[in-house]
Amino acid sequence: MANGSLDSWLFSKRKGDNMLDWSQRFNIALGTARALAYLHEECSDHIIHLDVKPENILLDHQFCPKLSDFGLAKLMEREQSRVVTSMRGTPGYLAPEWLLPHAAVTAKTDVYSFGMVLLELISGRENTNFSLGKEQWYFPAWAFKMVGEGRPMELFDKRLPLEELEYFHKEEAVRTVHAALLCIQDNPALRPSMSRVVHMLQGHVEPEPLNSSSNSRSQSIAPAPIQPPRRLLCAFASSRSDVKHLRNLIPPGALGGLSSSSSSSVGGAGAVAVAAAAAAASHGSQKCIPPWPVKGDVILLRGPGGGDYYGVVRDVRSDTKQMRLALLHRVSSESRWSVREEETMWRHWNESIKTLDFWVVLRWSTVAGHGYEKVPVEWTVK
Repeated sequence: MANGSLDSWLFSKRKGDNMLDWSQRFNIALGTARALAYLHEECSDHIIHLDVKPENILLDHQFCPKLSDFGLAKLMEREQSRVVTSMRGTPGYLAPEWLLPHAAVTAKTDVYSFGMVLLELISGRENTNFSLGKEQWYFPAWAFKMVGEGRPMELFDKRLPLEELEYFHKEEAVRTVHAALLCIQDNPALRPSMSRVVHMLQGHVEPEPLNSSSNSRSQSIAPAPIQPPRRLLCAFASSRSDVKHLRNLIPPGALGGLSSSSSSSVGGAGAVAVAAAAAAASHGSQKCIPPWPVKGDVILLRGPGGGDYYGVVRDVRSDTKQMRLALLHRVSSESRWSVREEETMWRHWNESIKTLDFWVVLRWSTVAGHGYEKVPVEWTVK
C-alpha cells in the first residue's frame, strides 16, 4: 500500500504535510468500521478478525483504509454467535473477556479493539505511555475522565489545529470520542455492534449513554470509570523510580485486593510491595510491560495430563524465568477459591496459559516461610 500502515502515521514524528489531518483520520475510522461491519454481519460466513490494530490497517494512495492480516481470524457459521478459541491478538487491544477461563469470544471482541484504535486516531499517541505521568499514561481512563468533565476537545492530537477542529468538526469529533468509549466497555453486551458504530460515526443515530443497557437506553446512567488492567498498573509502577510515592500512583484496590480491609498490616504498603517486585523484575525499563507473571497474579496453568488448574504467584525470578506458586482449589461454589498447597519448587513461567485479572482477595493470613508478612489465601471471582 502506497502509504504504509496507520501506526507509521500516528506514532511517528512526522510534521506538517506528513501528518494526518482530522478529515483523513475520521475517514480511516469510518472505513475500518465499515470493513468490520461487513465481516461481522454481511459475509456469507461471519468473520471475527481478532487482531485489529493500527499496524493492520493499511492506507492506499488516497488514504483509504484496508483491513489486513487475517492470520488470527476465526470463521463462524451464520447461526453461531460465539466461538471458543485460544487467546490471540495483541496486548493493548485485547478485550477483557480473553482473561476468562475457556473464553468464548464474539464479534464484540473486535469492537473493543476498534475502540482502542479509535482512541489512538483521536489522540495521535499510543494508549499506554508511561512517560506521561499518573493521570495521562493510560489514555482510555484519561479520555473517560475528560468526557465526564465536559472537556472532550482536550483529548485530540495537539498537532491538529484545534480552532479549525472546533469550528468545522466539533460535533463529529465529540461523537467519535463517545463512540470509542462505548466500544471499550468491559461488558461485551454493552458494546455496540460495528454496524451501529458506523451509524454513530455518520451521525445517523445518537450514541447511547455510557454503561447503559438495552433496557434503559432512554435513561442517563452514571458511567463506571475505566481503569487500567492490573498488570498495566504494575508495569506503570515499575517504571517509576521513587517507590516511596507509588501509593499516590495506584488507585486503592486496583492491584487485585492488596489494599483489602481484611488485613490492616497490608493496605497501601502491600500495593507498594507488589509494585516494587514488578520494578525489580523489569530491571528499571522505562516502557516495559512485563511479559511474565508478577507477584500476586492468579494464573491458569496447564497440567501434565492436559487439564487446567489455578495458582497464585508467590515469587518470581526474572533472570531464570521461574516462578513459585501456591496452588488453588474451589472451596464451596463456582466463584470461591483458597490455597490448597504452597509449593517450594520453582516452575518455568511458560507453564502458565494466561493471567487472570478478575480475582478479589477475601482473606489474608500468615504463611510458613513468609515470616510475619500476611499474604492472601482466599479469593472470590467477580
